[in-house]
Amino acid sequence: MASRVVAVVLALAASLAAPAAAQDWPTKPVRLIIGFAPGGSTDVIGRSIGEYLTRVWGQPVVVESKPGAASNVAADHTAKSPPDGHTLLIGGVTIMATFKALYEKLPYDADKDLVAVNLLTRTPMIVETNALIPPTDFKSFIDWLKKESGKTNFGSPGIGTTPHVAGEFLRMRIGVESTHIPYRGTTPFIDGFLKNEVQWSMDVPNTAITQKDKVRALAVTSRTRIPELPNVPTVHEVGMPELESYFAFLLYAPSQTPRALVERIHRDVNAALRDPVAVQRLNNAVLYPAPSTFEEIAAFIAAEKAKWVPVIQANNIKAQ
Repeated sequence: MASRVVAVVLALAASLAAPAAAQDWPTKPVRLIIGFAPGGSTDVIGRSIGEYLTRVWGQPVVVESKPGAASNVAADHTAKSPPDGHTLLIGGVTIMATFKALYEKLPYDADKDLVAVNLLTRTPMIVETNALIPPTDFKSFIDWLKKESGKTNFGSPGIGTTPHVAGEFLRMRIGVESTHIPYRGTTPFIDGFLKNEVQWSMDVPNTAITQKDKVRALAVTSRTRIPELPNVPTVHEVGMPELESYFAFLLYAPSQTPRALVERIHRDVNAALRDPVAVQRLNNAVLYPAPSTFEEIAAFIAAEKAKWVPVIQANNIKAQ
């Protein structure tokens, strides 16, 4: 009888421990790890929500850059950090959706070592061409690609990046050949694109916005048009809804982080994504906040995996 009482007391204590830990957290600065150099999208996201979270959590929220291996260095660091909520990762949905298919070997297992806490932003891509080639709208572009099959190049910031895989998806969808030219980063890619080394791309909206005299934006890969390019139709409007796709960034935590703490972080970050100041900062960088439920996050990751992994496998894409 006494042993049963002790067991009940221990079980009750365990059930109360996680909520208490979540309530007392954080006890020191919270680090938002990003896998790229300062100044990029992940840095903007971290700093945009960090100010709000610093006020709510009562501890500094610090963005820390750990670049390398397309954010795998940062993901590995986070996965192996203490699961106490003080080290979180801002990274692409690709970490959970496509990296296992892209990389021969990873030092961590995203499915086992990380948990997706929040969907932070979802930004569509732009189907765009160099203004030096003839097509002026999406239909004429598709007709041109078919006519010039095997003679065109499309570009991306690197092998296995979302623009690369999405470009292969479009090429396969219409049944044409077009050579992928990978560049080492966004800046070299844009330079090559403007020099007509590549004729078309699936790109972030910024290029079409800032280089509107040199780049033709033909379609946006979302359900609705974006305010920065109001005259550019969606892929649904041009008759290719299956091309809907996004650059998406998530917040991750080590997988053993207590559930009550994960839920608290999730709730507070969703609130940050609705904060008017944070929203304005994100929108200024053409990043669209996407506060979501856990169920919506899981469904989004699953859909991304189902869509892109077959394209990766069909084209034998291996990230470098």
